[in-house]
Amino acid sequence: MGSNPTFTLEILRVPVNYDLSLEEMIAAGKYDWQNNNINIINFPPPAGGWGSGLVNLDVELACFNRFTEPEEVLYKFDLYDRRPGVLPELLAVGAEYPQKQIEFPIVQIGSVWPDLQRGGKRGVYLRRGNKERGLAFIWLEHGFPGYYRIIAVKK
Repeated sequence: MGSNPTFTLEILRVPVNYDLSLEEMIAAGKYDWQNNNINIINFPPPAGGWGSGLVNLDVELACFNRFTEPEEVLYKFDLYDRRPGVLPELLAVGAEYPQKQIEFPIVQIGSVWPDLQRGGKRGVYLRRGNKERGLAFIWLEHGFPGYYRIIAVKK
């Protein structure tokens, strides 16, 4: 994808084990806290699964350096032949690079929970609170501040 005037990238080589259960992926991250609604019921894998086996993946952290709406992020990713990262890829980043989320929030928008009770779509992100690491929800309709990183993967 390279650099573009509208965003910058950092590429992380991440081992992603798609065969682990969601609970095992979360446990591997050793988070100080997490939202219990981040579970297999609210985030089931797609019909064909997220992937299979252990894969060394280049996960790209896109920073738009300004407030960005989800539609623009998806448009830019598609323009550069990328797809938004999914939950197992985000959790693998959290497990492999735990200090990254202390530097900045890291969001995935490829796995979405349509929270019908509250009327919105939720993604999951790695965030910090003081020096603690957490796994939390983000309302996709609210967009992303310029310092957030949004994960992308080559199609």
